[in-house]
Amino acid sequence: MFLPYIAATGLLSAIASFEFVRGWLVYDVFAHSMRLDLGVNEYIARAGNVRAMASTTQPIASAYVLMVAVGF
Repeated sequence: MFLPYIAATGLLSAIASFEFVRGWLVYDVFAHSMRLDLGVNEYIARAGNVRAMASTTQPIASAYVLMVAVGF
C-alpha cells in the first residue's frame, strides 16, 4: 500500500542528496532550460551548503515528504 510512496521518496532522496553534494539545484536548471517558472528564483543556503529541494518547491516541503516516508 505504501510501496509506491516509499519508492518515490527513495528517488527524491537520491536527487536531494545529489543537489546537496554538488551544490546546484537539478530541477531549477531543467526548468530554466525549458523556460518554465517553478517559482524558485534563488538558491537557499545554510552554513554555505545548498538546501536541497529536488522536485518540491521549498526545502521544508522536501524534508517533510522525506520524514513522512521515514515514518512508514
